[in-house]
Amino acid sequence: MNKIIVHQKMRRGNGMLPMLGLVVIGLLVVMFMAGSAASTRPPAVQPVAQVALPAASGVQEVYVKALNTGRYDNEELRVTAGQPVRLHFSAEDYAGCGKVLIMRDFGVTLISRNGEDQVAEFTPSPGRYEYACSMRMFRGMLYAE
Repeated sequence: MNKIIVHQKMRRGNGMLPMLGLVVIGLLVVMFMAGSAASTRPPAVQPVAQVALPAASGVQEVYVKALNTGRYDNEELRVTAGQPVRLHFSAEDYAGCGKVLIMRDFGVTLISRNGEDQVAEFTPSPGRYEYACSMRMFRGMLYAE
């Protein structure tokens, strides 16, 4: 006796519907995680202008640090024009392009590797002078009055 085997042809799709479902679920998870991470971040700190105080040597000391949040801790510096300025620059880990500080008006380029302090000295005339990273993502202004 011959057995008749009947195969039912299964209908196979191209699998796009289940894949689409997984993609949508993945996007929802990413959006949820991003939203919860944003709500746990501390509020942004508003930088306050740093006014340079002359040292005993008559040089004005100012400090700028590149933060890993994409900003400088001092985005506004105020100094006395005509007096030498000593700019101290450092950068936190993961500050990206902020590890470089450039002041084109004075020919200053400082690079802080591993958070070490870099120093430049210059004497500004009255005016305002921008300092920024090489990509101008981190920016600040020095006012010489």
